[in-house]
Amino acid sequence: MNIFIFTTGLNCWNTEIMNSLIKERNITIKGIYISKPQGGDNGLYKKVQRLLKYGFDNLLRISFQKYFNNNSGKNKTALKEYHKLIEETPIYTGDSFNHCLSLANDSNYISILVYFNRIIPKKYVLKGEMINIHPSYLPYYKGVQPVFWALLNNETEIGVTIHKVDVGIDTGAIYEQYKLPILSNSINEVMTMISDKITINLPLLLNRINKKEVIPKKQKEVKGGYYSRPTSSDIRLFFRGGKRYY
Repeated sequence: MNIFIFTTGLNCWNTEIMNSLIKERNITIKGIYISKPQGGDNGLYKKVQRLLKYGFDNLLRISFQKYFNNNSGKNKTALKEYHKLIEETPIYTGDSFNHCLSLANDSNYISILVYFNRIIPKKYVLKGEMINIHPSYLPYYKGVQPVFWALLNNETEIGVTIHKVDVGIDTGAIYEQYKLPILSNSINEVMTMISDKITINLPLLLNRINKKEVIPKKQKEVKGGYYSRPTSSDIRLFFRGGKRYY
């Protein structure tokens, strides 16, 4: 099975998942497109503009938490393993986004979105087989930063969904999903737990999807399931509730 991966940045969450796919003997990764976090593909000005919406005080607090993050060891290990395994895989960035989508579609690769931060143009969605990993139990918490919103709303469990990409945002038919208890007030720690679950299950699921052994099920309709990017006020409320980014 040939796949093409679209992801954002490099961290312990997505590299752990990609490493599991690289090691799977029935899967061949034909390329990886890596976008920049915080809208950085649109230029430095846009990235800074988006970051400033977090609020300067919030950014300082997040940076402080990241600096003292006790998960840094796992992050370094995952990145080191990724770089060791990826030597023969083409890596794409920046303006090659549409080229990569065309390449994946024209070659009939299965495209996997691993925590990807860009909207896929409609013409590519309709043409190719495209699968998204979304860190929530859809149809709940569609959109941006679902773990942030789940923690802010004091949820006791969260989920992860593997679904087909359609022209909506996180609305495609579901291949598989899992529920997990929330055991931490840290976004990073919850995301790590979610990624661990995906790492174990994704390679086998992709093989089943490729063999047409899994039929995706249409999502049910719910009200208020979509969340947009949090404001600086939302983030301050998040911190006042004892929640953390790291």
